Amino acid sequence: MIVLNHPQGSEDWLRARVGAITASRFADARSMVGGLTQQQAIYVKAMQAGKGQAAALIEAGYKNKPNATAVELALAGQPVGEPSDKAIKYAWLIAMETIAREPLDETFVTYAMRRGQELEPRARAVYEQRTGAWVEEVSLILTDDERFGYSADGFRDDDGLIEIKCPMACDKLGEVWQHPESAHLEYIDQINGGLWITGRKYCDLIVYCPWLAPVGKDLFVKRIHRDDNAINELETDLVRFMRMVDSFVAILRTPTKMTGAPKEEKSAPAAEPAPWGDALTPSTAAPALAIESIQF
Repeated sequence: MIVLNHPQGSEDWLRARVGAITASRFADARSMVGGLTQQQAIYVKAMQAGKGQAAALIEAGYKNKPNATAVELALAGQPVGEPSDKAIKYAWLIAMETIAREPLDETFVTYAMRRGQELEPRARAVYEQRTGAWVEEVSLILTDDERFGYSADGFRDDDGLIEIKCPMACDKLGEVWQHPESAHLEYIDQINGGLWITGRKYCDLIVYCPWLAPVGKDLFVKRIHRDDNAINELETDLVRFMRMVDSFVAILRTPTKMTGAPKEEKSAPAAEPAPWGDALTPSTAAPALAIESIQF
């Protein structure tokens, strides 16, 4: 991997990410439509793990075997579903950046995003103080081919990393403390992506909100251990997305000939001036060009 230390958001950081599929967008890259439902995915995963049909049905909450075509395709190892509009839009962005070599993602920076960036150093310091850990600040980690990247919030010790979130939405903050067992799921593709790219063994998800300091809940920490099966699935989906990007790049780079070019008609010879002068000469519109359709 390639480790860079450009400050996040700086010009150097933006240019280093050009054409790279980044972990914060991995969920977009692998999003599909017409795929498996959550229940179907549980059933398929259990079957593929060799648990047997009876056990798989119980685990997924089915009474009878699901007969959906998507399930049959998944069990046969075939791709299921189509890339979502979000995935296709992101693929075109990466394809354009690959050719232009310029950052083209014009994501609007909201107040909440700016606040999160401002609170991140404070969250890191509070985390270090309360856990006794030492965090090495890093910026951007790229795969050797520079096709994938992860903007890390820090490395902990020799085999860990941290991911800091500073949400403003009160309902989201409340759900973190109400349902800590699922607090990481919103960020799981980004976290697994960071573990994949860095090769590290765990990630501490840090949710920081100084508003909750009066009740001692300003810092939430949850450790997510490396799951190689989930990471392998993520990698498979990302490679498929990368192929879509490459197909878009090929479209843009393929020379195209223009056919049906416009043909000019010869204009009529100018009329001899009338003996009584231009003031009484009837106006004659210039002949229109015959334009054929232009196909690209």
